[in-house]
Amino acid sequence: MGLMELFSKKGASPEVAARIRNSECGQSFANTFCKFFVAGDAHFQWLMVDSKNRGFTVKVYKYGVELIWVPVPGHGERTEGWSFGASGYEDLPNKEYVTAFVQYLYDRIKNGCPDVIIKKLDDSFYIKLADNVKKGW
Repeated sequence: MGLMELFSKKGASPEVAARIRNSECGQSFANTFCKFFVAGDAHFQWLMVDSKNRGFTVKVYKYGVELIWVPVPGHGERTEGWSFGASGYEDLPNKEYVTAFVQYLYDRIKNGCPDVIIKKLDDSFYIKLADNVKKGW
């Protein structure tokens, strides 16, 4: 691998992606996040109140995950965070693992939560309620 290929590589290797996908920690976080974005959960209900202005930003770091409740104009920001260490797991060892973890969470939410729209950024993604989700009578 040449020096330029090393610096231009954006994704994680298949080996690292498989480690994340098959890990207990990866599956635990993905399952938890998927539960947030289905009808009945407080996160989902919060989106339903003002679906045009509300959303979540999910940021992944070497040491954990942060969920930022994107505020309604005029209100403060609210965050939730989970560290890998406090969850009983090791921190992610490097940027490649962070990239793989972001991709894994993104894929699981995109495929498992049809009522939200998800947009991937670098080490984060943004989630909002899908336009076709309507409140029931």
